[in-house]
Parts: sequence; C-alpha cells; structure tokens
Amino acid sequence: MVKETALVFPERIENEEELDEILSTPYPETVQDVASLEGDIVILGAGGKIGPSLAIMATKALRLAGKESKVYAVSRFTRHHLVEKLKKHGVEVIRADLSEEDEVRDLPDAENLIFMIGRKFGTTAVPEETWVTNTYLPALIAKKYRKSKFIIFSTGNVYPPVKV
Repeated sequence: MVKETALVFPERIENEEELDEILSTPYPETVQDVASLEGDIVILGAGGKIGPSLAIMATKALRLAGKESKVYAVSRFTRHHLVEKLKKHGVEVIRADLSEEDEVRDLPDAENLIFMIGRKFGTTAVPEETWVTNTYLPALIAKKYRKSKFIIFSTGNVYPPVKV
C-alpha cells in the first residue's frame, strides 16, 4: 500500500540541511512509480551533484511504497562525508572504481539501474580519461547489467544557448 506524502515548500530555505530534505523528499507520483518496480536499484555515479539526493529520495519512496528493495549508491566517493549521510538514510554504499573490471563484476545484481557517469570538463588535457569514462566504462556496465532496466542521466548542469 502506497502512503501519501505531501510536499510543503518553505517560503525561504534557511540552510543546506533544509535544502537536502526538500531535494530528497519524493513526490507522490515518485512513490507510485517505485511501487511498481520489482527488485533493487543501483545508482552509479551516486557521489556527484544529483546522486546523494536521488539515492535518499529513492530509499524514502521505496519505504513509503511499502517495498523492501535496496538502493545501492556506487561511486568512488571523493566527498567522504556523503558516505555516512547516505548510510544514515538506509542507502547501501559501495565504493568502487567503475573503470576496473573486477570492481564492476563484484557489484550487486539489480533489476533497475540509474547511470549518472560522464566526463566533459577538462577533456582536452586528458583525452584518454574521457575515453575510458565515456566509452569503456559504459561498455563494462552494459555487459554487467544487460538484463536490467536503465535510466541514463547526461548532466544536471544547464548551459545557456550558444551559437554553433
């Protein structure tokens, strides 16, 4: 049974904790959507800008939907404070370098995958890292999760229009 949630936005956001709570609170439609999912969710690139809020929101939505599925947040987690924050909210945290075949192989199987990995900035200085991140790594993931449902994010950044 899906529990209803109501989002209430304050007139002013006072601090980062309040903003995090707003960003990680699922909409009722999100709860309804996850209620129809079977199995666990793996979020790759969960240590970035969107990942932590998304992982916490997915966990909250699953609980509100009465599901016992797990949410796995996978990243190198260079922002170390995120690990405890995610664990505090019931997210399963996995530190992994996804360019390493053994580490990808050891990831948990899951029916649902959210892929949020890509490299854009600083690409001209190290084109080999860009190739690994944007070509090799997705191939490893596609092989590992060939039976899973994918959602793929390109970027959370919004850029102004520019002339071609």
